[in-house]
Amino acid sequence: MEAKSKPSCPCIKIDTARSYDKVDLLRNIIKRNNWVETMKDSDIIWKSREIHGEDIARLQGSKTLINHYPNPERFSNKRVLSLILRTAKNYFPEDFEFYPTTYLYPDDAESLEKALDKNEKSRKNTFILKPSEGSEGIGIQLFQTKRELVRDVFTNTESVIQKYIKDPLLLDGKKFDIRAYVLILGVNPMEAFISAEGLARFCTEEYKTPSAENMKQMLSHLTNYSLNKESAKFIASEEILDANNDSKRTLASLYKSLEELGVDSKKIEEGMHELTAKTLVALEPFITQEYYSCLLYTSPSPRDLSTSRMPSSACKKKKKKK
Repeated sequence: MEAKSKPSCPCIKIDTARSYDKVDLLRNIIKRNNWVETMKDSDIIWKSREIHGEDIARLQGSKTLINHYPNPERFSNKRVLSLILRTAKNYFPEDFEFYPTTYLYPDDAESLEKALDKNEKSRKNTFILKPSEGSEGIGIQLFQTKRELVRDVFTNTESVIQKYIKDPLLLDGKKFDIRAYVLILGVNPMEAFISAEGLARFCTEEYKTPSAENMKQMLSHLTNYSLNKESAKFIASEEILDANNDSKRTLASLYKSLEELGVDSKKIEEGMHELTAKTLVALEPFITQEYYSCLLYTSPSPRDLSTSRMPSSACKKKKKKK
């Protein structure tokens, strides 16, 4: 009997002409999957920076894919995402129960001050502040009273403030978070896939319930890689799929460690999928609007951009010359 050869990965052509960063990683992925790097006539265009209307219009009627949606930074902005999820929670409180109490500064300054006044004596709640356009842990604060809040961060920036989860699930006594990777394949209808693999980021110091004494100890509260990698206690990854005590771990590794402690990792995974689906439902009309707005640059088709109660029907009559 003739042995059947292992089916090869389809020959996918990747256009890297507009890739300006992480090119080595991209080329490594292309090579490992037996794909082809090209500068034109591709199946996928991999672009490092934002896309524009002409990029979308050029692909209309084509099977070529591009790796971005228009203006993704609008939805990665913490303030914008908070507004969208808050609106969804107002309409469907039970479905969006996962979204915590949130204050947008400066809009909700009065409500925030009332909450802090109420919390002054009991210190029952801890709040976390993040600059709306911040990243890498820069500008994040934990506080319980108005006196502990450093006002300087509000200069020239908008912020998102939420109730801090003070009793998180710990592993090896440390706090961690999960990065899930979601591919949005289409917007009409919305079609998305969540990767089976992901990333877990760990603090390098053991977690302690927030108090006036430890709230400034950010390496026990914030999981940001950019902060923890500078710690002498940071453990680099080696065996990424097996259970380990690394500071960055794959989901496969995390789940193995949790299961050894009797934690149902399947329940965590199902919860992540549900949370992702609901977040995409809230985002769908805004992503779709950005996508179709781009087509206005080149499409000659009429579009309904707005309605008005003042239809601008007045017309000046030209005066006749005597």
